[in-house]
Amino acid sequence: MSGFDPAQFDPHDPSFLADPFPTYALFRQHKPVSFVVPYNSWWCFRYAECQHILTDDETFLKNNPLPPSSTPPLAVLATLPKSVFESDNPHHDQVRPVLDRLLATAISSAPSLATTIAEQILIQTKASSRFELISNFATPVPAGVLQRILGVPGEDLPILMQWVQANIVANDISAPASLKGAGLTCALALTEYFTAKSRCPMHQATPSNFFEMMCDEASQESASISLDDALANGRTVMIAGYASTTFLIGSGTVRLTSHPDQLETLRRDPARMPEAVEEMLRIDSPVQLIDRYVSRDVTLGDVQLRAGDKVTAVTGSAN
Repeated sequence: MSGFDPAQFDPHDPSFLADPFPTYALFRQHKPVSFVVPYNSWWCFRYAECQHILTDDETFLKNNPLPPSSTPPLAVLATLPKSVFESDNPHHDQVRPVLDRLLATAISSAPSLATTIAEQILIQTKASSRFELISNFATPVPAGVLQRILGVPGEDLPILMQWVQANIVANDISAPASLKGAGLTCALALTEYFTAKSRCPMHQATPSNFFEMMCDEASQESASISLDDALANGRTVMIAGYASTTFLIGSGTVRLTSHPDQLETLRRDPARMPEAVEEMLRIDSPVQLIDRYVSRDVTLGDVQLRAGDKVTAVTGSAN
């Protein structure tokens, strides 16, 4: 194995985090399904296993089929309403089509919103001697679009973004208990924010944003979604709705500036931008890991898994 020892793998090693791809290649070659101790999970590095995990939603669940091992007070959190991103069937397939329909309407104005926000930022930048890509552009553009799609007042956005960031930091298993507690508190605060928002009278006879659309849909007779669904998905979209785009803009810029020939190709032919974005998503996926739980005995690679085992699709490697 040329000195490669999967048992010595440290997913928090700064050198791995700076450039994970050589390590991914070693795992694909020598140990494509490997147990990673800090995460108590079987990480899968090849495309075939990752595709199996992410498409077989009867065998691989988002929620552990075995009773939760958490101790109070954290165990009670398992009873909180789950968003469509956290739900297994039948709830997922009941809610997802409704949200897809509502979101398609809500995001119809997203391209023009993004263009307007980006142009305003770039005009302001001309008068400045310094431009910081992430804080000055990659964050405010997608966050501004999300704010309008969700119907969040502009004055509320800064504190909501702080809550989102605290939640993201708390998902790092190496984070101290204080940061995990702060992230959990902020996630609950987001839920309460949308709870309060749901009680505000609609500003128009017709719902004008995604959250109002969800609440309106939940109020209909024989609705397929509930108010709990609207609250859970409002919270989750707020958390996941802009950060991945921020990461993509950052990593895509690094890739293009590191490959000036590709940057020049795009400048000569801007119509190729959609396929360039797809390629950026493939190479530097904003989501590197996706967790699932095994519902029944199954074999991945050369590993036999049992119900309750945790598996992780390493999409950053599989792509």
